[in-house]
Amino acid sequence: MRKTTRIRQMQKRHFFEIMCFILLWITGMNIKTVQAEIFRVKSADEAKVVLQHIHPGDEIVLTNGSYPDFKLNLSAKGEPGKPIVLKAETAGQVILTGQPELNFTGSYLEVHGLTLTNCEYAIGKGSPVKFDRCSNCRLTGCLFEHIMPGSYATVNFLNVAKDNRLDHCRFIDIHYRSVKVIIGK
Repeated sequence: MRKTTRIRQMQKRHFFEIMCFILLWITGMNIKTVQAEIFRVKSADEAKVVLQHIHPGDEIVLTNGSYPDFKLNLSAKGEPGKPIVLKAETAGQVILTGQPELNFTGSYLEVHGLTLTNCEYAIGKGSPVKFDRCSNCRLTGCLFEHIMPGSYATVNFLNVAKDNRLDHCRFIDIHYRSVKVIIGK
């Protein structure tokens, strides 16, 4: 009798384990994974619309061309391994001229392959690129050339910005204060 009771208990336990496995398997099939999206934009206005729908891992791709006085405020939070990326369609083929302003706030944001050229700012005007209260952000593969007098700094990390990265960028013919990257409070 003991043997049959023990066998029944084992059968119930195995049945329970199998049912749990099946339930977990079925539930796992219904979980939707969020896929990163690539948004192609042709203007600052299009980019602003996209920013309302941005998620970790998404990319905003500026199509090749010239963007005079391009202004963008990106306030978002990516995740480790899933940064939010603003990039040129082709590195070096997206040209920002005039008085561009790229302002970033958040974490795990990346900027790739933009060219800022022939930019002129009034004396005391801020930076063409500013990372404010940013952490784990990256500016890479960008070209800054012919930045005219008045720019306080070409790139500015400020207000407790931490663990940020500036790499593979070129600075050519920066006037007034020469090449300046400011990291401050």
